[in-house]
Amino acid sequence: MTVGFLGLGWMGSNFARRLVGTGHRVVGFDPVPERLAAAVELGVQAARDGREAAEAGDVALTSLPSSAVFERVAAETLVPAARPGRVFVDLGTTEVSVARRTAGALAERGAALVDAPVSGDPRGDVHVFVGGPPEAVERALPILRTLAGAKPCVHAGPSGCGQILKGVNQLAMGLVQAAWLETVSYATRQGLDPAVVAEAVGGPDGWRAKLAETARSVQNGDPDAFDLKFAEWPYFLNAAREAGIRMPMLEALAAFLEGRSRDRRDNMGRPYAPLWSALHEVGGGAPGPSGT
Repeated sequence: MTVGFLGLGWMGSNFARRLVGTGHRVVGFDPVPERLAAAVELGVQAARDGREAAEAGDVALTSLPSSAVFERVAAETLVPAARPGRVFVDLGTTEVSVARRTAGALAERGAALVDAPVSGDPRGDVHVFVGGPPEAVERALPILRTLAGAKPCVHAGPSGCGQILKGVNQLAMGLVQAAWLETVSYATRQGLDPAVVAEAVGGPDGWRAKLAETARSVQNGDPDAFDLKFAEWPYFLNAAREAGIRMPMLEALAAFLEGRSRDRRDNMGRPYAPLWSALHEVGGGAPGPSGT
C-alpha cells in the first residue's frame, strides 16, 4: 500500500520507518531538508512538496508539531489535494475545533479526516486514539494498528473524538504531575528536604511510590524539567469552553502560571512556564482568604 506522509520529525520519521518495515511504500515530505534526507535513508521516497506527498496514495498521514501548523497545512495542502475517497490521518495533537473544521472542509470534497493522535515512543508500540467516519476509519485501521502494535487503537466516535481522548491522556499526565510537584513544594517551601519527604511519606507502590519518585526527582534532578503538557493547555481549555464545561483544576493552574516566564522548552521545542520555580518565587502563590 502506498502511503503519503507529511512531517518527518522525531515522531513522523519513526512512524514512517515502521511502515516501510512492514511493506508499505511511503512517500514523504518535510520542509526541513535534513529531516527529509534522513527519512530517505530509512526507506522513504522523497516527495517534491507536501502536495505530492498528500496525493501519493489513497491514505496520507500527517505528524506535525502543533495544532496551528496542522491547520495551516490542512488549508494549504490537504484540502486542495482532497478528492472523493481519499483519507487523511492526523497523528498529532490538534484542537478539537480544528479537527472538526478540517473534517468538514474535506468532506465537502468527498474526502475524510481521521484524527488519530498517539501517545508513546514512536520507535515502539503506541496508544492510538481515533475519531472519524466509520468508513474512513476502517480504511485507515490497518496502518493505525501497525503503529499501535500490542497497545490499544480505539475508535471513540466521529471527528474530534480522538482529540478528546488525547486530551484525557495529556491531562492525566500533566495535572497529576502538577499535583505531585505542588505537594512536595508544600514541604520544601517550609524548609524540609525533599529526601525527607520521600523517606517519610513515600512507599513502594500506589500514590506513595509516585510521591517518592517526584521528591527524589526534585532532590537529584531538575524539577523545572516537568513541562506538564503546558503547551497544549490552550487546546483543552478552548475545547472545554466550546463544550460548555468547566475544568477548575486546569483553569486555576493556567491562571497561576499566566504571565510567568516561559524560559524552558519541552521535548518538541515548545516553550513552557515551569511550575516548580513559580511555586518558589517570592509572592508566587495566590493570596490567602485574608488577602495576605
